[in-house]
Amino acid sequence: MRINKTIQFLVLGISLLLGILVVVNPTKAAIDPVPAHITNVENLFAPPLKESDSELPVDGVTVINPAANDQSGAIWSNPDNRIDLSKDFEATMLLNFGDSGSNAADGMAFVMHADPRGYNTIQTGGTGQQLGVWGSVSSVDVSPAIKKSFAVEFDTRHNDDWGSAPTGILGTSKPLVRNHIAWNYLALTSSYKDFGIIGSKIHLIHNDVKEFPGSDGKWHEFNVKWSYANHTLTYKFDGQDPVKVPIIVNNIFGTTQVYWGFTGKTGKSNELNQVAF
Repeated sequence: MRINKTIQFLVLGISLLLGILVVVNPTKAAIDPVPAHITNVENLFAPPLKESDSELPVDGVTVINPAANDQSGAIWSNPDNRIDLSKDFEATMLLNFGDSGSNAADGMAFVMHADPRGYNTIQTGGTGQQLGVWGSVSSVDVSPAIKKSFAVEFDTRHNDDWGSAPTGILGTSKPLVRNHIAWNYLALTSSYKDFGIIGSKIHLIHNDVKEFPGSDGKWHEFNVKWSYANHTLTYKFDGQDPVKVPIIVNNIFGTTQVYWGFTGKTGKSNELNQVAF
């Protein structure tokens, strides 16, 4: 805005008169400090695999992936801290997607799973847009996806057809906003659809899409609540309306004991993904 520009020039002019060097960079965000009430949570996560770029918590903060290109993070609860879906539970955490702004990629995902690999589960290879959890982006192929799983994605980059909502008209699609939250079941073919007429045009089916600020450097509250009586998982991001997901536990997980955690992925652009409790 013109007012902001005027203020910047005044500050710069006064600084030059006083002999002070001031660097003005209004477009670069900064990562907020960790809230004071956050404390270190020990023995919550299993040590990440060597293939994972995640880090165990330090002073209450877990790095899902650093702000570097071509990173792939995955960190899971240890066996003693799995979620028991035969009982109610509720957890609140803070998420931070770094301060990369419009250059951010690709996001992270909150995941619950009963993959046979347990806390050694990780998606090797794949692209940033898969966020370390989803199936193939070139065909309806769920073999790369985390097995027996459910995920809420926090996607900070638009990826052509993959990051679009199909319109159903001759395979056309409507792009989603770059910063969106959505959920689905990773390893079910029904979560994907090929809308291509000539060649493949794969879409991940996004349920209950909501926008969020993305890589703005701020900490955002994420609450997850499970009701055993209603077989419903409810999640809420900041002050948004809650999203309710009915889950048939036996069909999705095949067990009431599930691992939970986060994955994060970067490609040729990046962001720092962190979680605090």
